[in-house]
Amino acid sequence: MRLGVLAERYFAEDPNTSIMKLRQFAEIMAQLTAAKMRVYTEDDNRQVALLARLRDEAGINKGVLDLFHNLRISGNKAVHNLKDDHGLALTSLKIAHRLAIWYHRSFGKDRQFTPQPFSPPSDPTDATSALHDEIAKLQARLNETLTASQVAQRQADHEAALRLTAEEERSRLEALNQEAEAQAAQLNAQLAKIQADAEVQDVAHFASMVSEANVAAEGLDLDESDTRRIIDAQLRNAGWEADTDNLNYKADVRPQQGKNLAIAEWPTSSGPADYVLFIGLKCSGCLQLHVLIRPDHRRFGLAEPPYIPNCAYHAVTSLSGDWTGLPQGD
Repeated sequence: MRLGVLAERYFAEDPNTSIMKLRQFAEIMAQLTAAKMRVYTEDDNRQVALLARLRDEAGINKGVLDLFHNLRISGNKAVHNLKDDHGLALTSLKIAHRLAIWYHRSFGKDRQFTPQPFSPPSDPTDATSALHDEIAKLQARLNETLTASQVAQRQADHEAALRLTAEEERSRLEALNQEAEAQAAQLNAQLAKIQADAEVQDVAHFASMVSEANVAAEGLDLDESDTRRIIDAQLRNAGWEADTDNLNYKADVRPQQGKNLAIAEWPTSSGPADYVLFIGLKCSGCLQLHVLIRPDHRRFGLAEPPYIPNCAYHAVTSLSGDWTGLPQGD
């Protein structure tokens, strides 16, 4: 899709626009999925409603839906965000890449295809050291799968792109945006045809399709940094202050009166907890990447413990009462 190409193009100079393009990318993918599952309707094609129908009527894996929701929420915030966030844009690109693989394995002709590792976008000139290191690691991982000639060709393409003048780049972006708009204009007719074709299929066909989609979901593979950024977004959406990189015990962050903080990497006697949730100075619960410790998790603004594929679970000791009573580590 041209929207994915545009998101990569905008990454370095305008990460917020990149994130908004990825939200649109996810919206179209959800619409196509809904049409294939016979649950698309023009009367209510809002992303939230579509994802609810994919969950309730089509039985799509919750881990997949969480990724769709992540791009939706990030895109909505990017509309109003005046501060560039290349870290969030990079995570969003990687999430969109995994969703595209899931869609191809679920509904494409080759259900077993093995994609290349994620291809990182160009490193922004004002990248933080952490972002620069992450992009370098992603590039190294990709290079391990390429031949020497392929690596050389990618480098040549990158250098050619850098030589483009600002006017040439604007011209390219304008052409890509026009192509994306033309595709969007044709989308309604395409969705109607997909839905009509789906209507004549029998129940067994859909049972098989859902099974294939959920098998494909098991192959979703996000690294820990992306998983944590997804959890950060879910917590912020629920009203918590959460930022794994900055609101971290190792960065000397501690509970504060009048704030609801999700502090990452809090030490306990059984190892660091992914997040400990504090309402003021009171410890109210502990969130692992896969499990929220304490049964009354709705108190913390989460409808249910967020499901993230391929996450490790570490048992945590009791976490009630004042934070000063928690094991402090070294």
